[in-house]
Amino acid sequence: MGMSQIKLSKRTASDIINLAIVGFETQSKTAISLFFMQHQQSYSLVSAEHAELLIVDMEHPSVGPVVERYQNSRPIVAVTATEQSFEGFVTLRKPLEGKRLITAI
Repeated sequence: MGMSQIKLSKRTASDIINLAIVGFETQSKTAISLFFMQHQQSYSLVSAEHAELLIVDMEHPSVGPVVERYQNSRPIVAVTATEQSFEGFVTLRKPLEGKRLITAI
């Protein structure tokens, strides 16, 4: 397990990264959740309050307050269907692929 783009302090290979999925529609959130369940030796899904990292659908109307609250305290992977980049965040384009997501984390 490599830490490529987002630095999550010093970790060992046995550390589990706590992450939260924020703002995705039910179908997308379920697919992402299932993906991380297949990788539960490395990742655990938790609420935003307990997450070390947030994966955020930037087009969802409810994410603004969450991003504002956590942008200075947690790494954020911003997922978007647009060409926009989000300063300070790792930006991934939709459709989201597991390999690109793992690389970003």
